Amino acid sequence: MAITTTRWNSSEHLKTEEDIQLYLEACMEDAGDDPSFIIHALGVIAKARNMSQLARDTGLSNLKGTLPFNFNRLIYILKHV
Repeated sequence: MAITTTRWNSSEHLKTEEDIQLYLEACMEDAGDDPSFIIHALGVIAKARNMSQLARDTGLSNLKGTLPFNFNRLIYILKHV
């Protein structure tokens, strides 16, 4: 009997603000010194929420242009916030 699997999409499980907060806190704990881990987490959150709303909430009006194409710019922003 073959096992059928599906691709996991974390953004589908982030339904509330509390879900998002707990997810980001867990990612920050697991990330250590790896900023790309946080970048991925922010991308997941952006998928779970409206990208424009995320930009307004964070005060980063250019966030839409930052994810997922310009990771270096996002790393710069994260390091200087």
